[in-house]
Amino acid sequence: MKDITPKTIDRYKAKRFRDGASDNRVSNNTVNHELVCLSHIFKMAVRWGYSEQNPVSSVEKLKVAKRPPRFLSLEEIDQLLDACRGTHIYSIVVTAIHTGMRKAELLNLQWSDVDFEQRKIFIQPKKDWHTKNYRARTVFLTPALYEVLHEHWRIHVKSGVRSDYVFTYNGKRIKYGIDDSLASAVERAGLKPDDVDSENVTLHTLRHTFASQLAIAGVPLRDIQELMGHQSFQTTLQYAHLSEEHVKKQVLRLPFAGESRKPWAQIGHTVVNITDSLSKSKNSPILQSKQYQGLAREGGSRTHRGW
Repeated sequence: MKDITPKTIDRYKAKRFRDGASDNRVSNNTVNHELVCLSHIFKMAVRWGYSEQNPVSSVEKLKVAKRPPRFLSLEEIDQLLDACRGTHIYSIVVTAIHTGMRKAELLNLQWSDVDFEQRKIFIQPKKDWHTKNYRARTVFLTPALYEVLHEHWRIHVKSGVRSDYVFTYNGKRIKYGIDDSLASAVERAGLKPDDVDSENVTLHTLRHTFASQLAIAGVPLRDIQELMGHQSFQTTLQYAHLSEEHVKKQVLRLPFAGESRKPWAQIGHTVVNITDSLSKSKNSPILQSKQYQGLAREGGSRTHRGW
């Protein structure tokens, strides 16, 4: 490990960047993720006494354009669900879209956490697992999710599945492989991005989809924060632009927001009428006054703007 220096890592980063020009291109995000993993290894090495310093700490990451997280449109949701229908991941995908649960929360969900009577899901720490911020929260079963999960439970019982966990494959709890199964469904649905820099559809994309569609529907950001389990409101603000679009549409519902109402145009017409009536008197003190001239300019210019 002593042979690995910041210069060595910079060379590795440059090589990965050069590889970006080939057919086996990797994104800047991928390279940065590799640097984060390497940095974590060295942090542990320093803690355990295998290294005196972390050489990654002085290496700059590649620049990545900041953009809103990808989320699925209503049409894309239908495409994905059609591709998943009949597979073992259908119920988990529906749950992810309808609740915004994290991947670990989905994979650790047990039947004891699901209350069909009250139509609730309790996301809570277990003996061998805890939520991201150690906080429990409750999400609600939509009618569509209730039907899917209730049918999923009925099939479990009928098939004799003895697992306490909600999502299983061949009777055993799903721990791994869900990403590959979802990737196959995404490809079947025609949602796989053509550009390597574009974000793939993952379970986390479905979480973003849940929050984004809530924002588009006009749900307040504070409520979205609660439903998503965000500890910081700053995290929820990434969906603010979608909420702003909704608010803008609501403002346009004002009865006087349309083009038909032009109060300034009326003022402009009034000025024109006054001008006509006084045109015979060129030396009129009203026409020569600064107040009138300013009103005429203001009214005339706004006549074509509307409100």
